[in-house]
Amino acid sequence: MMATLTACSPGGGDTIPIDGGSSTQKTVGGKVPLTIVTPDLKGWVDTNGRYFTVQTVKLQAFGGEPRGGYNWRVTTAQPLPFTTLTLDADTGVFSGTLPANTRVGRYNFSVEVSDGTTVASGQFSLLVDTCSSTTSGGSVSSSQCHVNDSLNADPGSAADIIAVIYANNSNLTAFGSGNPFGYTLPATGGKPPYTNWRLQAGSLPPGIQLDSVRGVLYGTPAQSGEGTTYTFAIGTTDTTGVSYPATGITATRYSVRIGKP
Repeated sequence: MMATLTACSPGGGDTIPIDGGSSTQKTVGGKVPLTIVTPDLKGWVDTNGRYFTVQTVKLQAFGGEPRGGYNWRVTTAQPLPFTTLTLDADTGVFSGTLPANTRVGRYNFSVEVSDGTTVASGQFSLLVDTCSSTTSGGSVSSSQCHVNDSLNADPGSAADIIAVIYANNSNLTAFGSGNPFGYTLPATGGKPPYTNWRLQAGSLPPGIQLDSVRGVLYGTPAQSGEGTTYTFAIGTTDTTGVSYPATGITATRYSVRIGKP
């Protein structure tokens, strides 16, 4: 479920539990190689022939040495399965629609991401299933086929940044002070591009910045942050002006612990 350009040997530093506090522990510290997270993507064909949709999703990369965001491209060897789909080169947002004659099934394509110096690649699968825009009462509801899904930038299980790194690469450690780092913030739905990425609450580790256009954390953690767990909430806005979190909603906080190099 990931693609890694290089391996990384464990470094020194603190240890923390992963998998929701299980007994499994790994050492925190060292340099994280450029990595793509490759979950299955989703698409739907309406059995009533009205809607042919895909989930809008911001693809995720982490590690490497980005000087801001990452750059994305679909490979020529395994391109997007339909010309109605797009991948934004600057933000990694996958979006579009499906042709009316699309069949249920799995459609694969390959993507490369660059931090400006190195490149990592990964294969994605678009899983197309059926939906029905006709409700049990006989009315038509486009939402049942995921048309105009609302903007959601809640990190969910990705809120623990260290755990995400471990889950996608069992051979490396998380980042420590003095080691360059990058981390893509997730988002789905809404109307991309997602803009105005901003700190809603808490504080970033010293030395880490937020790219407000691409939604990427990047930088080199400072030694002053060693041994500290930082928590923070992030917000963003789509092209229609809809924001996450919505008014009255408390955004889920990310957490990240800075280890020793």
